[in-house]
Amino acid sequence: MRMLRLALIFFTLGFPGMSQSIAQTDTIKVTLLGTGTPQLNPRRMSYSTLIEAGGEVLMFDAGRAAMLQAKKSGANLKNLNKLFLTHLHSDHVVGIPDVWLTGFLAPMFRATPLQVWGPEGVKNLTAGLRQAYAVDVGLRVAQYGGNRGDGMEFNATVVHDGFVYETNGIKVTAFEVQHTGPNTSFGYKVEYNGHSIVLSGDTVYNENVIKYANGADLLIHQIGYAPEAAIKENKVVARIIALHTQPQQVAEIFALAKPKMAVLSHIVIFNEKGPDLSPKGEEEMMEVVRQYYGGPVTLGQDMMAFEVGDQIVQLH
Repeated sequence: MRMLRLALIFFTLGFPGMSQSIAQTDTIKVTLLGTGTPQLNPRRMSYSTLIEAGGEVLMFDAGRAAMLQAKKSGANLKNLNKLFLTHLHSDHVVGIPDVWLTGFLAPMFRATPLQVWGPEGVKNLTAGLRQAYAVDVGLRVAQYGGNRGDGMEFNATVVHDGFVYETNGIKVTAFEVQHTGPNTSFGYKVEYNGHSIVLSGDTVYNENVIKYANGADLLIHQIGYAPEAAIKENKVVARIIALHTQPQQVAEIFALAKPKMAVLSHIVIFNEKGPDLSPKGEEEMMEVVRQYYGGPVTLGQDMMAFEVGDQIVQLH
């Protein structure tokens, strides 16, 4: 009888160290896999975010080390077969081969194509990867055989404004933002059980973000910052910062959208000499944001996670 009671406890609560399956909860788990940029920064992998809800595991962008970070998160990677791309800059797609190819291997054994949504060009991107890894794909399909060969393929879909995906109570909507040109960059809104997560993607100040994030539980917004002197003195810095939302603008978006929690990710910072990867630069940037916005805002860090339900709990 004692062993039966212990078995029931383990079945209900899980073994020590075991993460509770997201399928057993009514909440959404959000993990910032990468909060950085194309720059090599050991503290910040390039951009990627993982969302778990209703038994689904959705990845948004696949930057540097995205798959390794996803493993660290404790997510059930057997369910990771859906990837949504905000745009096709290298720091948002460089991790795709790892997500795609590793997902085919043990212990995940994905037997279906990796589904990828993204702007125009996403089909060329996935077709090119399939060609580039043709030798590896052929060898592994021959090795494993059976119907698992489909797991080495892609199913790519071009997104436009509006509905993208819906299953198991999760709804994903894309909305156009402005980063490099028309119809090249998108943000996403994820809804589940009456709660919503909005990811801005890379963008300048854009009213679509305010529209879709109005009253959202969690708004994850990118940011670009450089002191005025750096913008005036360095034309390259000026061009890059002009493609991103600057701190005062981010603060205005937060004030208008009124999310329950705002999180900064894809953190672009420059000084007069070039990229600033220091905590000091981040502190200066946050001072500007807080000067103009008094609501709850967090500077995202790699592997920071949130549980979103009736309350928002920062897990780590």
